Amino acid sequence: LRFWGKICRMTDQRLVKQVYKYRKQKLHPDENSWCWRVATTLNSIDLLDTWFSEDVGDKENWNSVVFDKLKEREQNRWRQNMKLRPKLEIYRSHKQYLCMEWYLKSNIDWQGKKFLAQLRTGSFLLEIEIGRWHNLPRCLRLCKLCDLQTEDEKHFLVDCPIYACGSCTKTH
Repeated sequence: LRFWGKICRMTDQRLVKQVYKYRKQKLHPDENSWCWRVATTLNSIDLLDTWFSEDVGDKENWNSVVFDKLKEREQNRWRQNMKLRPKLEIYRSHKQYLCMEWYLKSNIDWQGKKFLAQLRTGSFLLEIEIGRWHNLPRCLRLCKLCDLQTEDEKHFLVDCPIYACGSCTKTH
């Protein structure tokens, strides 16, 4: 899209602009051309009117608009995909924005980063996950240590009396 913006800012005497104009006039929906992909991408980020007007403004402004619109589209897709996965219930409750997590950039060792990532994404070996593999109802995915509650991330980190006293460590 940045290159398309650059083409739009070119004078009509430039060969690249002339080829682009020719291809745009011959555009067909069944064709998987660069022009078609630009048009469909612009449409997907609510900038189809810019496709027709070709009024992209200056380079910095255009790049900023494109970046913001693409980021918004990807964030919306990410949220929608998370809603489709019950496994990500905990993750959804703590993750509001699509961005790199602080712990991934920190000095925490790789095992600590792996542990945090697994807990956040529901892939840590807790009974909530293991029971999912065996199609057990959620109510039967009890903690093997205390046998009091469903062993999910909250139970593991906060509620389990066995983990809380430090007499046991979860291994996987």
